[in-house]
Amino acid sequence: MLQAIGLPPALPTGPHSADGRARNDGPMAVPLHAVSNRLVIGPCGGGVVSNDVQHVGSRPAFYLDTEAAGRLHRHPVPPQPAKPYRGFFRLHQSLRHICVTVNTTMKSLHHVDPLEVQASVIGDTLHLCSNFHGDRIVDSLRTAFCDIAPPEGAARRVAMKDNHLWDPVITARRWRHLQKLKGTFASGTITAAAIERASSEIRNGIGKCKETNLSLAEIADQCAAGFRTILAVLEDLRTTGHSARLAIHYPLKDASLVGRLPPNVSQTMHAEQCIEEYLATHSEDIYEQATRTLGLAHGKHVIVPMAGRFVPCAPCAEVEHHARREGGFFDPARSRFVLSRSTHRIGRAFPLEVQHMALNVLSPNDPLRANERASRIRDQFVQGGPDLLSHDAPVVLDYSLDTDSESSSGEGDG
Repeated sequence: MLQAIGLPPALPTGPHSADGRARNDGPMAVPLHAVSNRLVIGPCGGGVVSNDVQHVGSRPAFYLDTEAAGRLHRHPVPPQPAKPYRGFFRLHQSLRHICVTVNTTMKSLHHVDPLEVQASVIGDTLHLCSNFHGDRIVDSLRTAFCDIAPPEGAARRVAMKDNHLWDPVITARRWRHLQKLKGTFASGTITAAAIERASSEIRNGIGKCKETNLSLAEIADQCAAGFRTILAVLEDLRTTGHSARLAIHYPLKDASLVGRLPPNVSQTMHAEQCIEEYLATHSEDIYEQATRTLGLAHGKHVIVPMAGRFVPCAPCAEVEHHARREGGFFDPARSRFVLSRSTHRIGRAFPLEVQHMALNVLSPNDPLRANERASRIRDQFVQGGPDLLSHDAPVVLDYSLDTDSESSSGEGDG
């Protein structure tokens, strides 16, 4: 049974369709942008408020106009050499292959743009989410894995000689990742060989996750479980077209913002934060199930690998950074969940999009503290504050891939 999951109940209610999703056909309010020089999403967080600032919506959310986005100081950095995926990060690589494959198929087959797809696997469940058009994820993954073959003579690699000539590089990478996904999960025997490679590296201290209270054997076991779950999901899709092991998450909109945003400004919760917010909202059940599936004692860390097509944008990286500290959901001191990414690169802070933040991830079980931390992140982006992880930090090329390199010249780029 597929799970349709959105924001927690704290999201303001508005007009809903029969399936419970928010609709955009409610009463139209006076557009705030018509009477204000600057919009701030969510209530005042205690920062400096001027007369030309209007707060709208009940949840703190990231939103920058073009001018404010330009004030965030970043240093552009060139692409780095390709890196190999080893140990636990081989699992991240397969999750990334899934995301690229879903993204590609949604565009080519369904003619919709999800913008981003992110994936995680915990225990016996594969979690997938896209920024937009999440209803096409399952069919896109099934079709790509079962029905689509690369055209004859399709290039697997094209060296990037000019940063402005991306199309051949991207096309080659898309086909390569689809082939790798099919190859890794072609059969139980082949997947078992991939598990053994990763496990052997982890047991030798290569590609292990940091900041956990796990032994190398326990890290290897979680990596192996992730591979087996992906294999089970893909086999389910091949035989029945659906899988009880697959959870699809949907970002819901704040209905109170409808009609109150400037033209061409969208709202969403980015894919990784949707998955993370679901985990934080249902943490006890998920932890119980994961520890039981993985054979872990209570108090041991459950690793949450997260991967997508792109590196996390600046707001998502900021939320994940704060979630690792001071009692956040991924703070190792909580002895529950730790977040694992294969790259530490940070993307841009894209303007003209309202991005809802995963409040429960910032402070589980303390809504007041969660709102305070989200408001602080929001206000620091507007003010260009140095407290941000992404302030005065290197910035990758627009839409940089979720790896440590943009290179397409070696096996290391995934």
